[in-house]
Amino acid sequence: MSGVRAPTAARLVHTATNYAFCAGLKDTAAPQTASPTDRDAIVKLLSDSFEYCIGVIDGLSDEQLSKPHDSLDGHMPQLSCGLLDLITRF
Repeated sequence: MSGVRAPTAARLVHTATNYAFCAGLKDTAAPQTASPTDRDAIVKLLSDSFEYCIGVIDGLSDEQLSKPHDSLDGHMPQLSCGLLDLITRF
């Protein structure tokens, strides 16, 4: 990974898996993303993943927030628990 120390780059790319968490909040599949190897592409992937999550979270209704949700970490009693789980990761 050019321009970024390998452990740092791998962690940033992993953090961008929040696409999967946020897609799960609206019960859809995560968008397909590339696996970047250079600094600029990694920063863009991470930035885009946060923008994606902001859009998903902004669009959730109170009804959606109160329903049970299956996340990558298991069954959550409410989507709001899933949001809390997502937020506490960062």
